[in-house]
Amino acid sequence: MSAETGITIAPYAPGDEHAILACFKKVFNVERSLAHWYWKFRDCPYGLHCYLAKTPTGQVVSQFTCVPVLCRVGSATYVFSQALDSMVDPDFRKGLKKPGLFALTVLGYVNRYGHEHEEAVGFGLPNAQAYRIGRRLLGYSFLHDVVTLYKPHERLAADGAAGPAELEVARVSRFGPDADALWAAAAPFIEVGTIKDARYLDWRYADCPDVDYALLVARDRRGQARGLAVARGDYIGTRDAVLCDWVVPADDPEAGRALLVAVESEARRIGAAGLEVLFAQYAPEYRWLRDWGYEPRETQFIQVARSYTPKVPLERLRERWSYMLGDYDIV
Repeated sequence: MSAETGITIAPYAPGDEHAILACFKKVFNVERSLAHWYWKFRDCPYGLHCYLAKTPTGQVVSQFTCVPVLCRVGSATYVFSQALDSMVDPDFRKGLKKPGLFALTVLGYVNRYGHEHEEAVGFGLPNAQAYRIGRRLLGYSFLHDVVTLYKPHERLAADGAAGPAELEVARVSRFGPDADALWAAAAPFIEVGTIKDARYLDWRYADCPDVDYALLVARDRRGQARGLAVARGDYIGTRDAVLCDWVVPADDPEAGRALLVAVESEARRIGAAGLEVLFAQYAPEYRWLRDWGYEPRETQFIQVARSYTPKVPLERLRERWSYMLGDYDIV
């Protein structure tokens, strides 16, 4: 950065994770395991995108990193990336010339990855304060206030409640080929959205070292998979259960109903206060859930994005992006 400070800004290099975790603990006062870091960043099947500011001794004092995923946009495929764990050591926030250390870290990252064939879209789910920073440094634009759908405990399906008679829902340890087949059936109904095939879903949920996600598959009497879902029993410090993800073709609401009954009955059995779900308000699933008794619930989050290519305009994201809570790092 300068001869005076000796700080350099460069991409992650193997071994930097130890200094990253030390900085993370100092900034957020949270202990993150090396196993979690390896899963989320090093082992992401779509790459590790990370820029760091380091002192001559190797201490990480600033970070901007994103987790990339493959997304369908019409018939094309692009990389979208979610910004996570942005941070700067508090001892290095002052005393440096403008632009600041974090801004320079972001600039290095954007110069490297902010291109159509690297990361077509950067996105996030910040609160209002984080959005102000993201808008100034990253050029994020507002897409939506995040409104979830919610059903309280007393209205959830009872333990052992039956869904559609021709479908059976079972828990699995991994999705495997079922996810590939279901994604192929569901994709034509999704204009913009994460490609939720086996590669993605098994990494995102089955391989996570510190959350016990419930992975569910609904099958008909012939054994054919009709839909899949992912749930967990707690949601950012609340007693609510959450539906993280599902892949259900939009012309098969019965499969969606079967999965939802299974998730509700399990949430009720474990004593969850209620079940939280996120679908875009223009998605068919949003209408299904309103018909099934779910009510809108405001949140602290804002959906934001920056497009690096005119081929993926913000208006298309604002109007057609299919997303769930599992597309973000909050569950």
